[in-house]
Amino acid sequence: MNIVSLRYSDNSRRVRVIIPALTFLLTLLGFTSVSSAEPPTREPNPLPTEPFVFTDTLGNDPCGFPVLLEITTNKEVLTTFTRQSGVTSIHTTGALKVLLTNTETGETIDRNISGPILATVNADGSLTQLGGGPALWVFDPGVAPELPRLVVISGRTS
Repeated sequence: MNIVSLRYSDNSRRVRVIIPALTFLLTLLGFTSVSSAEPPTREPNPLPTEPFVFTDTLGNDPCGFPVLLEITTNKEVLTTFTRQSGVTSIHTTGALKVLLTNTETGETIDRNISGPILATVNADGSLTQLGGGPALWVFDPGVAPELPRLVVISGRTS
């Protein structure tokens, strides 16, 4: 056990301070929020296994015709970090490939939309997304009027 002696100048008495006890006390008082943080969780991304008609959040066809989305490869993993402050970060990584079909003409295109994407649910309930690679985005009417309503984006997006 480490012991340190301190000398008081007023009465020349020696006072012994036990370093491990002091270290424990400082750790207990100063770092409780760090030590009680939850470890991150990792799980496969639970996406639909059957093809479905892809719509915006209002149920509209973003292309003016129905688009059937079929997931051909799903090796995505969600890593979730929950902070003491109430902020939750979800990092989505891994391969994700889709087949998009115009149901009126039968025309299809294959796309790699593997991201990654970092989604943050802030303490106030707001959501922030940061994309770092190819992704499929659908916009509700009026949200991004300069873009098509259904887009494959590549590169950094937020």
